[in-house]
This record gives sequence, C-alpha cells and structure tokens, in this order.
Amino acid sequence: MDNVHAKTLRKAKRILCLLPKRLGDALFNTPAFKLLQQQLPEAKIDALCLSTIAQEMLRNNRIFSQVHLATNEEQEREIASNYDIVVALHPADFAQSPITRLGIPAIQCPSRPLGVTPAEHYLQFVQSLVGGEADADISCYDLLPCDEEREKVRRILLEKGVKPGEHTLIGIHLGAHGVAKRSLLKFWRSGVHWKVWPFKKFVAMARELAKENSNIRFILTGTKFEKTLGKKFAAKVKPCINLIGELSILELAALMRELDLYIASDTGPLHVACSAEINVLGLYSDFGVETGTTPYPAKAQHQLIQSTNVHDIPVKKVVRMAAKMLGMEMSTMG
Repeated sequence: MDNVHAKTLRKAKRILCLLPKRLGDALFNTPAFKLLQQQLPEAKIDALCLSTIAQEMLRNNRIFSQVHLATNEEQEREIASNYDIVVALHPADFAQSPITRLGIPAIQCPSRPLGVTPAEHYLQFVQSLVGGEADADISCYDLLPCDEEREKVRRILLEKGVKPGEHTLIGIHLGAHGVAKRSLLKFWRSGVHWKVWPFKKFVAMARELAKENSNIRFILTGTKFEKTLGKKFAAKVKPCINLIGELSILELAALMRELDLYIASDTGPLHVACSAEINVLGLYSDFGVETGTTPYPAKAQHQLIQSTNVHDIPVKKVVRMAAKMLGMEMSTMG
C-alpha cells in the first residue's frame, strides 16, 4: 500500500469511516474498523452512515465515538469538515457515496479478488496501513444487542410457545435483498429467484426435519416485503413462528443468539447470524461463492452448500447437513 496513505492515516487525529447502505455490506466493514480503532487508540474515530440501516446496526458498537447519519450532500460536507480524513472500504463507495465530494483527504480500499470475503479483504487492507493482528475478537462482526433487546426477543419466543432447553430452534430466511422490491409479483408467485433456494425446497426441508424431531420450531425472519411468502410457509409447515417484519436489526441479532441453527441463501441476515455463536448454513450458487459473500469467519459452525445453480441444491443434502450440525440422528434419509 502507498506509504503516503499509511502515514496520513497514522497522523490523523480525527478519522471518519464511511459505512455503505446495505446491512451485509456495512457489517463486512466492522472487523477492519475494530482493528483501526485498536491500532490508533489516540485518534477520534467516527462513522458516517449512508442509511438508517447502517446507523441502527452500529447502535451499542464498540468502535466509534460517534455515529453520524447524512441524508443529503450538505449534511455530508458539514459532517466531513470536522475530520482530517475519510476511510471507505466498500468498493461502490466512490461511485455511489459522498467520498468524492466530501472535501477532505480520502483512502479507498482497492478492488477485492474473487473468492475472498469482503471482511477478510478489508482487514488485510487496514493491516497494510496500520499493522496489528486480527485475533478472534477483531475478526468477528460487531453487532451488539443490548439486554433490553435480548429480553424482548426471549419474551416474544415464550409468548409463541417456545420452551427454552426443550425446543430446537431453526431460523430460516426465505428471500434476499431486493427480491421483494425488484421482483415482487414474479418471485412471490413462483417462489423462484436466481439468488435464493426455491420456496418449495425450503418447505420440503422443514417438513423432513420436523418429521425427524418433533421438538423443532422453525422461526422465519425477513423484511416487511417478505410477509406474503412467510404466511405461505407458515401455512405449510408446522410448528412455525413467523417473525417476518417484526424485529429491528439489533433485535434480529438478539434472536440469532437464541437459535440452534440458521439457514439462508446469500442475504444480509445470514451475516447477522454469523455475528452470533450459532450454527449457520449458507446455500449458495458457484457465482455467489466466487463473490466471496459466504459465511465469515471460517469456522466449524459456519457451513456452506453450493451448486452451479442454487436451485439445484438437493433437499436431502440440506436436511443431512442441518441434522449433522444439530447432532440429530436421521432415520428416514440416511
């Protein structure tokens, strides 16, 4: 990395970190910014969020002294004027964010090679600037629900009939970012989208697992745009707890900590699940794996099933992997 950038960053007293709009994209930044804060403890390091989603994600964070939200260019420039330098890690930031018009020096992370996770790439970039080692705490995503949020989620689960210690909780996310907005009628009628494991296969998988273990409870997550699909699933799979559209981001993070397993295609909530110490099973196409947005960090609890086309992943393969991760003995599917 250019030594000029490294020296400029190390000398800066006030550093502004740019957080992209989408949940997963913003979450990918947190390990690298934790390392930045660790290596430059004397600097004031704050965040500029480009969406309320990113701002909400950072509530209770351990990294930034202050979290700003800018909704227009005037606010962006006003906030940036109080800082010596801005650091942007997400590659879209130059084209889609205020970095080129903030009026202060900027450091931009270079393009990411295929197959490398964004979080790992960003960590390596920041290490090249300020040094340091990424231990287990640094490497994990920073998403911290408070006690009130955790208690609220536990209360909801109790009200829905969940018995702690008795029921096995499997979280499922049926959609992905933008599916509901961009392909509303087509996707919700067919249950098919190139990025998402088919709805019918999710249903078949859940039925097989429920057949093997009557103590399983399926918990649906998603945005308000996915409520229709959630209702269809809940009508076909019992017992099912439909929490689609009911949780904030940090409440979702609190829910993840109550689950035994989370199953999803390549979507933001899958990465939220990776911030908790739970089993995570991602269903990906080969292209999705090449983009690098797979479960992170690499650990035994984070498993992946991939196929050239995500639609081709067999139900039996997912059922077997889920059962293995839960320590279940399969009687009917071998």
